[in-house]
Amino acid sequence: MLQGLISKINTSKIGTLLLVLLLVQSAIHAPVMNTPAVGNHVWRQCNSLALARNYYEEDMNLLMPRIDKRYNTPGITGPAFPAYEYGLAVLYKAFGFSHTLHRWWSLLISIFALTGLFLLIHGYTKSLSMSFFGALALVFIPEFYYHSVNAVPDLLALCFMLWGWLFALKWLGSGTKKYWLLALLFIALAGLTKLQFLICLVPLAIALWQKEKWSFGKFTIGAIGMTVVALSASVLWQWYAKKLTKMYGLWEFLSEVRPPKSVGQFFEIGLGNVFSDIPETWVGYGLLPLFVLGMVFLFKRHTLLASASIAAACAYYFALQYQFVHHGYYTLVFSPFIAIAIAYGFQYLKLGMLRNIAVALFFLAPVWTVFREGRNWIPSHYRVPETLVKSDNQAAILRNSKSNIRYIVGPDPSGCVYFYYLHAKGFPWYDANDAKSSIMNYVKQGARGVITNQPELLMEQYGGLLQLKETARVGDFYWFEAQLKP
Repeated sequence: MLQGLISKINTSKIGTLLLVLLLVQSAIHAPVMNTPAVGNHVWRQCNSLALARNYYEEDMNLLMPRIDKRYNTPGITGPAFPAYEYGLAVLYKAFGFSHTLHRWWSLLISIFALTGLFLLIHGYTKSLSMSFFGALALVFIPEFYYHSVNAVPDLLALCFMLWGWLFALKWLGSGTKKYWLLALLFIALAGLTKLQFLICLVPLAIALWQKEKWSFGKFTIGAIGMTVVALSASVLWQWYAKKLTKMYGLWEFLSEVRPPKSVGQFFEIGLGNVFSDIPETWVGYGLLPLFVLGMVFLFKRHTLLASASIAAACAYYFALQYQFVHHGYYTLVFSPFIAIAIAYGFQYLKLGMLRNIAVALFFLAPVWTVFREGRNWIPSHYRVPETLVKSDNQAAILRNSKSNIRYIVGPDPSGCVYFYYLHAKGFPWYDANDAKSSIMNYVKQGARGVITNQPELLMEQYGGLLQLKETARVGDFYWFEAQLKP
């Protein structure tokens, strides 16, 4: 049966196979496409969404990104190159603001990423079945499944990387200048959007070496030029982003190397990643056997390529290991490599009972994926107060939050989720223990209101300091005018 399916896939048209992938990716996400930003890493999503909305509402100048937690400043700060956010802002201009439009933007990006991976695997293997199963594996990887309709810029960086990698491979095969230019453009955009997605330069360097060995030919010169330009663009943006951040001191997007602090911490985090995160979300239980088999095959048949890619992945992991404790979207850079390994594992699995079990697990993989990640989209796991996500409340919230008033907003440990949903700008109230001196300074710096879902705590902690007048209420959120008591 499986052999018949592989034969049918290998005789199908590429367009037909890509259409199937599009339909699967769309169908598996259809139930959540009208859900606003919620779930794990919602704070990261809201930061991106706020950037996009502020472009749309305030200034479409790409070089002046703005956040909501802006204190008494214009909110300008320095994120990674905001290609995702700016693209979403353009969609807001075209269709109007919506709390769910980002899901359709991300779905579109994910479909282009799947197409890029399919064509990339085909460029390496010339096998339609390996290309199809590799791209299908990407759909089933839990982290990709979850984030492929979320507002995370890593998704767009992944898409840029795959197409840049593909065009570079085509350039190495043909020497055509247009492929070099396209590869340069997409690889540079990948690095600008998220620096770690320049990891595709490693397998490309291996392909270059296999083509020219030690000769310093035109491909080597072209590859060096491509690398220098892509790295320079990323370094230049990092410099500019740091300059923007220092302008008003808004350190919301901080790019830093965070290796383990000790050998003990390295093993503690690493073992957790190996025995929990890899089988649960980075690969998925159903895909794990084929992934392991594919890695074994790649090390045997393509030792240099596999070794160099693993070394680069390990270097990235070590440099940012602490981030992998709470930031699942950081693993998106690994997902195409995982999918490629699964494609090889699928293709070279020997006949017999083990093959039948592995194939059955592959096709059951989306059951685990939807079960594991789909809970992020049910109300008990929203990580956002229900009042804020109800569409019926949005018009009232928009009326109550005045664009010309700076608010103290909280208590919200993220410092961004409430700001985004309340359509407010101003000062963060992180938790119940925020010092009275901080709140007093906020009012002195221009805060004229408070928005909170804990009015009793507000009165208890700061009632002796502030004159508070309730002006509005939506659900369990209250708006107050605020000024210092004489």
